[in-house]
Amino acid sequence: MPVTIQTTDLGNISLFGKDVHSLSTNEREQLKRQITVVLQPTQFHKTMKVYELMKLFHAYYDSTVNIDQVMTEFHLQPYRKVYFDKLSGG
Repeated sequence: MPVTIQTTDLGNISLFGKDVHSLSTNEREQLKRQITVVLQPTQFHKTMKVYELMKLFHAYYDSTVNIDQVMTEFHLQPYRKVYFDKLSGG
């Protein structure tokens, strides 16, 4: 689903040091790929395990990152089958 940048009525928008309104469509698309979110207070995560969530969020992005490699690099293997709501939010 394409994300559109809403028109402002006042002020400026700067992201990563760039004026959003002065960017070309291609530059905006590249900028959008640098943005992500971390959702903490959601309910569906409680029923999912860490690995399942990694796969879910991986699907949100056009990424070639290997999930197993990321889990190894960040020492998440012991948490692979742990339910998300059992982890600390910090």
